[in-house]
Amino acid sequence: MIDLSGHVGTRQKVRIERNRPPQRLLNGYVLAVWNGLVLMHQFHDFEPDGYTLIREQDVVGVRSNEYERLWDRMLAGEGRLEGLDADLAIDLSNMQTAIRSAAAQFRFLIIQCEDQHEDIQDFYLGELLEVEGDVVRLRSLNALARWDEQVAEIPVAEITNVQFDTPYIRHFTKYIGA
Repeated sequence: MIDLSGHVGTRQKVRIERNRPPQRLLNGYVLAVWNGLVLMHQFHDFEPDGYTLIREQDVVGVRSNEYERLWDRMLAGEGRLEGLDADLAIDLSNMQTAIRSAAAQFRFLIIQCEDQHEDIQDFYLGELLEVEGDVVRLRSLNALARWDEQVAEIPVAEITNVQFDTPYIRHFTKYIGA
């Protein structure tokens, strides 16, 4: 397992490689690492892409060198790093508390269960209803921005990525029921 704790609070961009084919590379800034969880402020090209919570066990590589220093300068020069100063209170004690604390601050979450060996994933976008034991219950939206009739019951052990405050979430949820 790769130790990411040395990147916390450095305000230096990293490129994280994970063993999850659907989203193998993540680019951004490590905000916190605790109990096997990593909280990042993610970027896509020059745009802030919200926050993501991943499992440290899925990280197989990290790069933070001259390429990332150039991006640090460009992102700072473009005024894109204000998200590093956000007042987030994400409890990384375990995945359950992290999801609860993210949902307390942000109405909508994306929860992904990515397969390690195939380019498939379970993707949920919705509102947290509850976390009970080892199951997360989510009122989720379908691909037509309509509420699913069934509550999504997601085993915590299968969750590999939780995202919040992303442009995708903000844009998609504007059209609920449209």
